[in-house]
Amino acid sequence: FFHAQRTGGSALRHAFARAYGGCAVFSTQYAENYQHWDKVPAEDLNGKRVFAGHSNFSRRAMGRKLHFISLLRHPLYRTISLYYYCRKYPKHALHSVAMENTLSGFYEKASTARPKYFNNVMCARICGETSARSAIKLIESEYMAIGMTEYLGSFVDWLLTKQDLPSEITPQAKPDHEKYIKEIEDEEFVRVVMKQNAEDVALFEHMNANYFHVDERLYPSSRV
Repeated sequence: FFHAQRTGGSALRHAFARAYGGCAVFSTQYAENYQHWDKVPAEDLNGKRVFAGHSNFSRRAMGRKLHFISLLRHPLYRTISLYYYCRKYPKHALHSVAMENTLSGFYEKASTARPKYFNNVMCARICGETSARSAIKLIESEYMAIGMTEYLGSFVDWLLTKQDLPSEITPQAKPDHEKYIKEIEDEEFVRVVMKQNAEDVALFEHMNANYFHVDERLYPSSRV
């Protein structure tokens, strides 16, 4: 389970832990020896049912069948969520930057300092490249499922049911287009984020048009 920050990954990891037991989930919350996917020794994953983390996809021979999943969130709303997340946690490396700047100022400074943390991250997580075309091709050929953050509850329920596990009720957060209505009034901020995340925007729009089918008017569009 490879996912970008602020897409709902923690909720899904905890759902897996409740279903399989924490000892079966290899993630920062449940494994003291956690390493990223491309670094973790195969033997450390023996007995694990789930690998979950902020790792980029890469091909590895694990001696067993692998099922890949991920989550998507509109890049603009993911960026806004990151800002408030960094402000909330004093131990976060970007906490002071978030506290000392407006949303647009934070994005300008933080994304310049750490572009791989902010820009086109979802494509990188899914296929190892910042390319929507590559991500879509890999999703269609090798991924079991891609969920959408705003419908995380129904995705978790579907995923657990597909694995013959007890489903659960996952609370749905307030939709992004309602939660962040004030933040997207800054048209220049929206333009910059959309431009610098063009590949993630293309990926999101493709998945929404072909699979999620959420009213596209609820999201800032690359066609505007």
